[in-house]
Parts: sequence; structure tokens; C-alpha cells
Amino acid sequence: MAEKENCIISLQGVTKIFDGTTVVDNFNLDITKGEFVTFLGPSGCGKTTTLRMIAGFETPTSGKILLNGQDITVIPPYKRPINTVFQRYALFPYLNIYKNIAFGLKLKKIPYETTDKEGNTVTKFRKFTKQEIDEKVKRVLKIVDLEGFEKRDISTLSGGQQQRIAIARAIVNEPEILLLDEPLGALDLKMRKEMQLELKEMHKKLGITFIDVTHDHEEALTMSDTIVVMSDGEIQQVGHPKEIYDDPNNAFVADFIGESSIYTGTIYKDNKVRFLNASWDADPADFKKFTLNEKVDIVVRPEDINFVEPGKGTVDGVIFSKIFKGMHYEYILHVGKSEIIVQSTKDFEEGVKVGLTVDPFNIQIMKKPYTSNYYEGYITKDYKVAFADTEFDFDVTKLYPGSKINEDGILINEKGAEIDCVDAEVNVEVPFEAVSITDDNDASDIQGNIISMIYLGDHYEVIVRTDEEEDFAFNTPDLWNENDRVCVLINPKMIKVSRKGVKK
Repeated sequence: MAEKENCIISLQGVTKIFDGTTVVDNFNLDITKGEFVTFLGPSGCGKTTTLRMIAGFETPTSGKILLNGQDITVIPPYKRPINTVFQRYALFPYLNIYKNIAFGLKLKKIPYETTDKEGNTVTKFRKFTKQEIDEKVKRVLKIVDLEGFEKRDISTLSGGQQQRIAIARAIVNEPEILLLDEPLGALDLKMRKEMQLELKEMHKKLGITFIDVTHDHEEALTMSDTIVVMSDGEIQQVGHPKEIYDDPNNAFVADFIGESSIYTGTIYKDNKVRFLNASWDADPADFKKFTLNEKVDIVVRPEDINFVEPGKGTVDGVIFSKIFKGMHYEYILHVGKSEIIVQSTKDFEEGVKVGLTVDPFNIQIMKKPYTSNYYEGYITKDYKVAFADTEFDFDVTKLYPGSKINEDGILINEKGAEIDCVDAEVNVEVPFEAVSITDDNDASDIQGNIISMIYLGDHYEVIVRTDEEEDFAFNTPDLWNENDRVCVLINPKMIKVSRKGVKK
């Protein structure tokens, strides 16, 4: 992978596995000097683990991390020019502000050159002088806007002030990179919004590289130069905040970055896309990426939908709910069986019918990652197909044209010869519509936890991960919760099995 120009940190094929579970998978990213980068994603997506590997608190299972072109993958944290600010600020309650910030400086030793008795230049180490420490502490207090607070006790500070002291303690060591692990998570909403702007301003003053970890999309959009959206240990999209908001790579990114309405659509002729039971004009440039009748994901942001008179839009909807948000109203409308979110300054009553239009360039069309589940399986001695640690009945004769099961229960070909297919490896396809779930623990041998739910207008797209790390995706109208423990039910009649290496 070619590195960015002026790259300070490069993660190359970084993977981290804990107890057989892949937490970060083949992570590749270059970060430029002075950039403000945010790792954004839900809990458990691997963002904090990635940050800890950059800091040196965790070692990658594979791959490498370069700092200014030098491999630091196994270098311990104290030898890296990197400091971390944690969500729990870990300030010393028995020390005042000055002593908290100066603590690391008093322990730190810096190199200097001197001449020995033989006249040779040698490098020795010394501690900072009291004056040097005083100058550095006062400089960072000015940066975090807490001048004159040196003698205050930590217990007298607000959450936002404590957060700034934690940052001051980190930057006083003059790191090349500052890591921020959910730094605003302990603050209330108002303070969090204020600190977002203050952090951005600090970044400008310091000019060093900031790498932030958060699950708050507003925080990422407000502060970042670059956002790295993560899910399930993998990068979903990297880009500038506006780029990711306006042009998400997939439904997960669209769902995680801001409010949106997401639907399953179909590519239609004449630069149109069908969803909500209507044909909508869309950006002609998008259609080069798709084929006619291809199933796609459609994203429409609530601020991009326009109200018109009933019958004069692409579709009509009925206002189901209305919330005043200060600058605008947020409406939920029913369009047939589907829901759509609209933000508007217009004031309508609940129950009113309205027409809806969307500018073609504001309809975002994305490829569906998949519409079926695919697995590797094998044929058992009973001519069943085994995958996901479970066996299912299927018609094995469909794999071998002209074959049949004889009176003795043996698979034979047209000439009566036995076909030895036991343990033969096969490809297995399980369509979305073949999968369902239940909370009845005795209903199936396939059990797992819901790891993802995306609302698609009139149904949810759900992914269940089993204990054996197999994923099952499907659609359901029922509302579940992420991390729910469920049993996966599969309709065996809908399972599609094919021989490996044999063309269909």
C-alpha cells in the first residue's frame, strides 16, 4: 500500500485477535501529520482496540504500524512520542492542577550532549529544571484556557475543566500524536458540544496529529478532518465529514452518520429508481454503477425532502407524528406501509396528507453488500448438507444430473454406479427469505446474538452472529434489540447447494 505524502502513522494490514475472535481485521490506513482523524463506530467495532495498538498498549496479531516510516509495532508505549487522553481522565485527586500537569515532566529525562574527560562528545540524560517545568505548565494552561487555575484542587473543577486538565497533562510532554479515547463521553450534552469546538481550536493551536475515538456521529462531523467509519473490525469508509454524509458507501454508514430514511430499491430504466412503490428521477451519473433491475439500497436525508400539495409530488404521505426541534419540525410520515422522516420549517398538523418530492441529486443509491447468505459446506453420509455446525435435508440428486437414490438408499448415476459424494465440499446459499429468528432456545441448534439492525422503511435488515462466528442476514418486520440472544431458523426447502468447481 502506497503511503500518503507527509504520513506520520501508517497501519498496514493490522489484525488483532482475542481468544479466537477477530476484533480488528486487515486494517489499512495512512494518517497525515497535523490531521484530526476520528474512528467512528458502534461499541465493539474495534475502534478503541485500534487506538490502543497505535498507543502500544496492545500488539497486533499480524500487520505492522509505522511512525514516520519506522516500524513501531512492538515498541513499548513509553518509547513512542504518543500520549493518550482517556474517557476517565485518571487525574490525581490529591494533587492540584499544577502538580497534575507537571507530574510526567518531573519523571521525564531528556538527552543532552557533553564532553567527557578525554574530549569525546557523549550523550547523557537529565531531568527538567524547575524553571523549564514551570514554563511548560503555564504554556499548556494558556492553550487549554485555564490560566490562573494552577493551585485549584481537582475536586473543585467541572467535568469540562477536568477534561482540559487531562489534555494539558498529555500535551505538556509535546507528543507528535495525541490519542483521544471517548474524551467527551463523561460530559453532559451542553458541555460536550462546547468541548467539541474547544478541542478543534486546540488542534489548530498545537498543529499536532489528533486521533479521536467516538460513537457520536455529531462529534465526528464537528471536529474531524477525516472520519474512519468502522463496523465489526473493518473499515467501512474513509473520507471528509461532508463526503461521508453526502455520499455514504453503504447502508450501515448512512444509518450511522446522521438521520436518514433507508429503503430497498430497484434500478429502473430512464435514470429512474423504484422505491416506496414509485419511480423517482435520480442522478444519471449513478446509473453507470448498476445494471437494470438490480436491487440497491436507497438513502434519503430528512432535510432533502420537500413538501408539495397532495397529488403533485412523486408520492403522497400522511403525517403520523410531529416534533418541534427549534429550527425545524421533524415529521414521520406513512407512505403506504413504509415510514419516511422529513425535516421542514413548514407547520402541518398530524393526520394531514401531503405530497413529497426529492431532488434527483439528493437520492443516494448504493450497492447492496449481499442479498443472500453464502457458506462452505459438505455432504454427510446420510446425504444431508452440513454447514454452520448443523445438518439439513436436501435433494442430493440435483447435484448430479441423471442420478437417483436406489432401493438401498445409495446415490447412483445413470449407469447404476455408486456416486461417492460423502464429505464432498459444496457451496451453500441461504436467501434472506429462508431465515427467521426466535427467542425460543430449544427451537434450533443455531444460536447467536444480533450484531446489526438497520431499518429499511417497512422492515429491518438484521445480522445474527453465531457462537461459531457464522453470520446470518435476513429481513424482518419485527423489532429486536442489538445483542439479543436468539435461535436462527432456516427453511431447508429454500437452501441452494452447488458443487465446488462445477459451472452452473
